[in-house]
Amino acid sequence: MGGNPITPLIVQEIGAFFSRDTIITNNSDTFYLVTPQFENQTVFIPYSDSWQCIQGNFVAEGGERFLIIGTFRPFNSLTISNPSGLPGRWSYYLFDDISVYECNTAGEKANAGDDREICYGESTRIGSTDHPEYLYHWTATDGAQYESGTPVVKPEVSTTYYLRQKDFKFDETIDSVTIYVRRCDTLMVPNVFTPNGDQFNDCLVISNPYSLTYTIDIFNRWGNRVFTTDQNKMWCGELQTLPGQSGCNHAPDGVYYYYIKSAGLDGRPLQYKGVVHLIR
Repeated sequence: MGGNPITPLIVQEIGAFFSRDTIITNNSDTFYLVTPQFENQTVFIPYSDSWQCIQGNFVAEGGERFLIIGTFRPFNSLTISNPSGLPGRWSYYLFDDISVYECNTAGEKANAGDDREICYGESTRIGSTDHPEYLYHWTATDGAQYESGTPVVKPEVSTTYYLRQKDFKFDETIDSVTIYVRRCDTLMVPNVFTPNGDQFNDCLVISNPYSLTYTIDIFNRWGNRVFTTDQNKMWCGELQTLPGQSGCNHAPDGVYYYYIKSAGLDGRPLQYKGVVHLIR
């Protein structure tokens, strides 16, 4: 809680009144006819650049639905001070957060969740709670900030997220979680296939979970290119037939070399070179 330096008067008697029914009327003097269950009478509440905690307690009767905070006394009965000496007859106070809870109620500590690994381009949810009466503030090593309890994040590199959490009593706890980002947008090429017509492993099946585009060239042991294709068609052991050529187009058993050109999810170029065994 903090006052405003533009209005230099400061007071002591700031109180809280709980009621089952509203006491708001068109006549503001009505507030003076009630006695707050809690009233600060010990220290002046100054204006400053920081916030001052004012707290108290009372035993509820049950059914209280309304809370009014302010001064409940006539002006001439308030304890007023003007430490700045500036002219003025008004003052107002700013209330940051208000919390009402049962005595001895325990709050939950910050829990940012477990460290985990995700693939580049994927998102994940961090945090463990998202209570409306809690305050959450996340900061990340990449500069991102979040104000919800369980934000969804999509880091491009491994990132640590720091959670500062205030429970309903405004007790603050801190935790962190690290999301490790690895490259999953890669192609996996088997080292053998058997194009013998038994409908099992008849083609060179390239694992492509992220549907990347690519081109692949197949070369024989003498360095001659025998087949070219892309992600839309597999190599099933045939030789590339050029226009005007005829004859058997089955590649013989043996060792072949592949060269693949592709691009990752972030556009970076990818190249793969390797050996595949063709066995009929």
